[in-house]
Amino acid sequence: MTQALSLEDLLADFEVENFEREPLSSVPPTLRGYNMIWKLWENYLARLNNANMKPTLRVLKGFFTMLAKERTGLLGKRLSVKTLIQYAIRFKSVYERKHNEELESMPELRTFIKTSLAKSLGLSTKTRPKPIASLNDLQDILGYLWMNDPLNFLYERARVQIALLILILVYTASRPGALIESHAYYMTGQSMRYKDIKFSLQQSLDGGRPLMSILFTFNLRKNERDDEGEVYKQQLFEDLTSRDICPITLFLALAFADDAFETVKSIEELYDPSICSAKYIDIQFKESALNKPLFRSNRSMEASQDAESLTYQAFNHSLRKIAQRAGFKDIFTSYVIRRTSANVLNQHVTSAERGKILGHSNDKVFQNSYLASHSGIDLQSLTVGQEQRTQQINFARSLNSNRGTPLGLISKEFVEVVAKDLEITAAKKRIEDVQLEGRDLKIKSEVKRLCNIRREVV
Repeated sequence: MTQALSLEDLLADFEVENFEREPLSSVPPTLRGYNMIWKLWENYLARLNNANMKPTLRVLKGFFTMLAKERTGLLGKRLSVKTLIQYAIRFKSVYERKHNEELESMPELRTFIKTSLAKSLGLSTKTRPKPIASLNDLQDILGYLWMNDPLNFLYERARVQIALLILILVYTASRPGALIESHAYYMTGQSMRYKDIKFSLQQSLDGGRPLMSILFTFNLRKNERDDEGEVYKQQLFEDLTSRDICPITLFLALAFADDAFETVKSIEELYDPSICSAKYIDIQFKESALNKPLFRSNRSMEASQDAESLTYQAFNHSLRKIAQRAGFKDIFTSYVIRRTSANVLNQHVTSAERGKILGHSNDKVFQNSYLASHSGIDLQSLTVGQEQRTQQINFARSLNSNRGTPLGLISKEFVEVVAKDLEITAAKKRIEDVQLEGRDLKIKSEVKRLCNIRREVV
């Protein structure tokens, strides 16, 4: 039986100093954000010639006014209200851990940023667009990649990898950093490897060929790396009706290319019902393949080379370019795919299940960053007792709704600016010179050919 605390112990627990604050996140991007805001604060104090100045509300207002006036935003000439609020949250976290004291003026600072500061400087409340894709959008992009893309890949494995990554991302709602090398962990080589994958066969009830599935173990999810707790896993299955969206088919293409299986050498062996000696068996990978990344960079596509992990930058660049070539106006990134899966989850599972799959600690993350701004509910039809027009809504909020539209109209002013650009003018001159030189060579070659013909005739 536990002993009741004394009066002294009860009073001692009121002292904030008795509680250790949770350390700052060590995730590289988050840590960079903390370091950046603290350096800006130290620079601000140095300019005021007072390194020991306390961050009172008056001082913080001055600090954030300076940030708003001097720093440039991504979506405008100045930082947006949302960005400044994020800076305030970071500053509070760093200051409280460095000085072990509470910053109680943060609610007032937020109000100041949202009202007085935003109004006086005309700060934007604009946020980045967050498009989502429909299943038709994804099938269109995959179909274009396989059948219509004019780009010749240096290695056909790259095409297979892109298609498989799209499917895994949409079927697991994963962040790309859980599968390939994240920008936050650049040059670390951390990515999903064969040791994180379990390939299984299940006996078919009708005695036909076995059913295939893959179990992915996600050791690299955001905020869960090096976590000794239970690791999130998700299983994907063979799609016998639509091979174009079957992740097992594409996985096998990579596994056989890597000669990854310990005993299986061909797809025919996997199709043989006799391979399933039990209702459910795992097909083992070679010991030498376990530490190989599933997705390789272009620098190490050859089987003989030491495999390097595909990076997020390379994959994201490929996605955007494919979508552009396919005629989609919206910028297509891996997070468009993740938002698509998140919105599907929202319709079919509880918020707790959705948070578990997406790796979110609270519902606000989903509401602010993933929930589609274009509502998927036809309240008009519901109000009058009619069936919802879901097909029309889904198309209107998909990427296909503006497919093929121009990225922007070229104005007269733009043409005039381009015409005067010295680099462009010089490049045009070089092209003209090469064309003239090429014509001269063709003329000389033709003259020589005609002369040879004349000699033969004579």
